[in-house]
Amino acid sequence: AISAGVVTPAMNIALHSASTTRAVDILNAEMIDDKKMRDTMEKPDIAKLSRSVNEALRPWFESTLGGNYEGGILDQGATGQRINSIDGMRDAIFKLAMVYHTQGGQSLDESADNATDLIMGSYVFEEVGSQTLRMPNHLEGAMDTIIGVMEDRFTVDYLVDKVVIPESQFGAGNIPPASAALAYVEDIVKYGGWRTTNDDSGAFLVDANGNEVRLIEDFDGNIATAIDAETDEEIIVGSRFEVNFQDAFKFEQARDALQTELSEEAQVIDNRIEFFQELLRNETDRDERKNLYFQIKNLQDELVIVETWARNGTLPVHLFPDQDAEKFFVGFFDESRREDIAESFEEFQETRQQVGGPVR
Repeated sequence: AISAGVVTPAMNIALHSASTTRAVDILNAEMIDDKKMRDTMEKPDIAKLSRSVNEALRPWFESTLGGNYEGGILDQGATGQRINSIDGMRDAIFKLAMVYHTQGGQSLDESADNATDLIMGSYVFEEVGSQTLRMPNHLEGAMDTIIGVMEDRFTVDYLVDKVVIPESQFGAGNIPPASAALAYVEDIVKYGGWRTTNDDSGAFLVDANGNEVRLIEDFDGNIATAIDAETDEEIIVGSRFEVNFQDAFKFEQARDALQTELSEEAQVIDNRIEFFQELLRNETDRDERKNLYFQIKNLQDELVIVETWARNGTLPVHLFPDQDAEKFFVGFFDESRREDIAESFEEFQETRQQVGGPVR
């Protein structure tokens, strides 16, 4: 009997299922006597059905717990509570598979496929780093774009000065902070990866042991601190490095829009260069030729900046280090184009901040 007010694994699966029919099936299966079904099956068939269910659910197991679920090799993010939750949901799916086989007349393979589709049919999976990333299937068309944003932020250069370094990285205290940071981040990139949040809204970065990677500053520039119980000193604890899937997609859309605007502007500048070059070829007055040459040189410099910006998706401040970037931007483009480009640039900056700022 199910106690009132208790949310069972079967209920949890049904609540989040995209299939109404199978959601009802798993709730009904919960009321069927497990032992009676097992008594009607041969032991080898029970074992085969169990293996088939486990294998089909493996990407889901590993995207939730990390490591190798079936092989019993789990990382430190796999808490007892999470393992129990996954085991309960796996058992509910296996029971539904037995119902499909013993009462629905389906083959062992069909039973396993149809039962596990209740969970697996809601997601798409991809290996990112050494982790299996799970994403709601309505985002499948945007998956490559979203993963691209996450992989841009999954590099040693991006992470090395942004993450909180665990005390264990310093050994007995004789390892320099810069060396400890580099070693930790290199391990993250080699053995860590992104893991889907419990609510499927995004993913957070884990290190080689499956522990959450913490940012010194969150995306808004805030620094989370706490008082060390032993030393009574304030220490940086940081915030979880998490990227929201929708935010990542919006960022890429904003970057594409900006790059389109800039590419169009580059064409405008290129056309102006050709126009002035034609005037220069036909001009005989020395002062006028000098003026035209000066204008062409300025336009060529502008073209390099715009093309670099369009190609990289970031304002190429290295090309004008002595000039304030904002003043440069406001005064750079023709007034007729400035408003459109400024709007695209503002949207790009806002969405970029939501996914962890610039990577270049």
